[in-house]
Amino acid sequence: MLIVPENQAVMHWQMPMQRKDRHATARWVAAELQRIGYGAQSELARRLDLPPSAISNIVHLKRDISADELEIIRDFIDERLGDAGRRPSKARRVAATTVVPVVGYVTAGGQEHRLPLAAGEFDEVEAPENVTDKTVAVQIRGKSLGETFDRWFAFYDDVRAPITPDLIGKLCVVGLADGRVVIKRVKQGRSPGRYNLYSENDRPILDVQIEWAARVKSLATR
Repeated sequence: MLIVPENQAVMHWQMPMQRKDRHATARWVAAELQRIGYGAQSELARRLDLPPSAISNIVHLKRDISADELEIIRDFIDERLGDAGRRPSKARRVAATTVVPVVGYVTAGGQEHRLPLAAGEFDEVEAPENVTDKTVAVQIRGKSLGETFDRWFAFYDDVRAPITPDLIGKLCVVGLADGRVVIKRVKQGRSPGRYNLYSENDRPILDVQIEWAARVKSLATR
């Protein structure tokens, strides 16, 4: 299982990289572009002087990243994410015995389905390194966050009820007043106490009331 926590990345900077390392790097790039949000792929393409399709090919494991490109990508992510975007240079894995519960899954439409899941569904998953005793996971199903993240897991634990200002602009698991639970980037709505929610491939959910929210601290693929 490859872990991409908020303060840790699956990266190997030594060149040449083995294929599994190249794939891990591409997954890290995909996760960080998702964290940056709308327009990140296009902006990175301009920075690299490449067509947007080249960035899409990178995140979908169809194109390798050169050493020079990798340095530019690192600088771009550092600039956009600040201290949160700076990553150690070596991959690390958590102990196989450390797991967290999977409390449900999120479909392309955004609805979280709570346990118990159908027979054969996941009930636990290997934990990220920044796990706490409150960490849980949901599995992403569909392309709401982009094709790359279909069947990935989103981890969260620090639930805010009501939502707090530091979550504005962040990718969060969000509980809405109508009972829906979605993974979206949170933006301020038109009026106080109302919010707009965005993701890569879904229509935005506009001017809604949020009952609770928790920042997505890690994304991982099994």
